[in-house]
Amino acid sequence: VKFTDKAIAAAYEYEKICAAVQFSLPGVPSIYYGDEQGMTGTADPFNRLPFRENPDCGLLDYYRELTGMRNGNDALRTGEAFFQADGSDVLMILRGIRDGKDAFGHPARSGVVLTVINRSSQTLAYTAECSVFGLPSCSGRIGPVSAEILVLA
Repeated sequence: VKFTDKAIAAAYEYEKICAAVQFSLPGVPSIYYGDEQGMTGTADPFNRLPFRENPDCGLLDYYRELTGMRNGNDALRTGEAFFQADGSDVLMILRGIRDGKDAFGHPARSGVVLTVINRSSQTLAYTAECSVFGLPSCSGRIGPVSAEILVLA
């Protein structure tokens, strides 16, 4: 199957959304072979084609950014997680550490991070309830087919 450049570019944007969700959820993110290079494939044997670099897709730098953000923020690694939706197209993941203890009771740097995902083709408004971490609601607008990771505290 031959894909158009427009379809491939759209797929890269959805890949970024998926990666942002994965790096914001509790647990260890898993990057499947070639995801960071925008490799495609379906069922065996095509899902394990020889590795090829694709510097034009912009995904490698995005995965590096997510990795650095997660490694540098205790809330994203081991903080408590709360999930919210603002309509049918906006998902919000609120991660945080309170009183210097992570979700497992281990010492950690306090902080709060909000990931906002918009899967629609329109810019949408959102409001996230953040009182569970002693913060006011967080409101904003998020562009179409995009993810934002906001450090709130």
